[in-house]
Amino acid sequence: MHHSAYDFAHVSDIGRRAENQDYMGHFFHENQALLLVADGLGGHKGGAIAAHLFTQYFIELMQPHMRQKTPLSPSDFEQITVHATQQMQQQAKTQNAKLDPRTTFVMAWITPQKVLSAHIGDSRFYMLRKSRVTHSKDHSLVQLLVKQGKVKPEDAGTHPDQHKLYRSIGSPKPTAPTLSNYKKLTTGEGVLLCSDGFWEYTKPAEIKALLDVKDLQQSLQALVTQAVQRGGVLCDNVTAQAIRLK
Repeated sequence: MHHSAYDFAHVSDIGRRAENQDYMGHFFHENQALLLVADGLGGHKGGAIAAHLFTQYFIELMQPHMRQKTPLSPSDFEQITVHATQQMQQQAKTQNAKLDPRTTFVMAWITPQKVLSAHIGDSRFYMLRKSRVTHSKDHSLVQLLVKQGKVKPEDAGTHPDQHKLYRSIGSPKPTAPTLSNYKKLTTGEGVLLCSDGFWEYTKPAEIKALLDVKDLQQSLQALVTQAVQRGGVLCDNVTAQAIRLK
């Protein structure tokens, strides 16, 4: 879909919630791909608006760099994140002055030379290599406990404080995204971006299996449907995007 160099799939499911506060976007230019997933914070009014607007503005700000193929420094990315946040807040406030719009986000920028990821919060970037699958570290209290050895990594998703974030877009403290550079994808390798509703209920082996499936969209849809079923009666929104180099 979209680009001859990549297989691309994206799925968002409302889960068992009244509103889908997740939002995803993408932009392809020549042999570059930009993917973004945002998960609006439900405890704060305007989570859905925040996720939608932030994604839209971030992609708009990235497009000229992708077209001109300009290399971006970490401070450039911080600036883009800050500007997208400001635009999102201004726009949200014009809709409703009482809103406190906040969201997580995770981004992947894929070029023939490298892959760059950025995230704030607990939406995740997964690097799908044939050898192994790795993922970004959440900005959540539970992730700090995992780091300190107080919580086992496999118990993080079900921990009662799992949703408490110490970084989000739109919070009063200015927030810099965590950036990571990766070597370029080789044929058959890929990346996955997702909201916490997806990774909490999907096993790493199930994610890695996406490298071997024939129909990426169908297989991603099946994983999302399965996550919603596993999530049960209060299941969160479940959103995921995957891309694979042909």
